[in-house]
Amino acid sequence: MEAKSDKKNAEEDAKYVVACQSGDETAWNALYFKYRPQLIRFFKNRGIVHEDAEELAQDTLLEAFKWIGTIQKPKGFNKWLFTIAGEEKGQNGSKHREKSGKESRKDVRFMKSLVAVLGTDWRK
Repeated sequence: MEAKSDKKNAEEDAKYVVACQSGDETAWNALYFKYRPQLIRFFKNRGIVHEDAEELAQDTLLEAFKWIGTIQKPKGFNKWLFTIAGEEKGQNGSKHREKSGKESRKDVRFMKSLVAVLGTDWRK
């Protein structure tokens, strides 16, 4: 049963992709609003905090918008989009905070500079 729904989704996406390639902004909006929540979930499931997951989802969608004209197999949009998402996480994921509670290197450098300026570690 799920295979039919996947097939139906792929066919629907393909129609939107072809329309996007013809300049239809409404079709892009449909793809954007369909996939934005899925992308945010994709990044959050990989340990990225919500705000950063939203930013990575936006970056992914901007990349997809920029390159949508190059898709030769519109039914493969979902796989293509999540490939971009994986690349975005790989390229930009280190800039984003993970849910683990560990401080990023950037956060640690910032805190050390605060300690130097304030003369005390305000986290204690």
